[in-house]
Amino acid sequence: MKSESLLNMLSLKLLFLSSKERAILSRNEGEVSLGFIFLEKFSGFVLLIVGIILSYYTHISRWDLGEAAAFFFMVVGILLVFLGLLLIIAKIE
Repeated sequence: MKSESLLNMLSLKLLFLSSKERAILSRNEGEVSLGFIFLEKFSGFVLLIVGIILSYYTHISRWDLGEAAAFFFMVVGILLVFLGLLLIIAKIE
């Protein structure tokens, strides 16, 4: 039972590693795994698409949503677009 909880804590810790810590755990210290790079770019692309779709449909139906809800969802959509672009452009070191 105790070993399972320790294993769960270690797996949770691995989820929240910084890019520098991931590089240390990869094969060579200066080398970042291609899987991490692909996952970062893919998740950035997904966030970009979701943000664009959310902003577009909020803009189309802003009169039905009301002012406050339309503003909220537009801000969330724009933030998702910027976050997606940041993940796509950023370089893991």
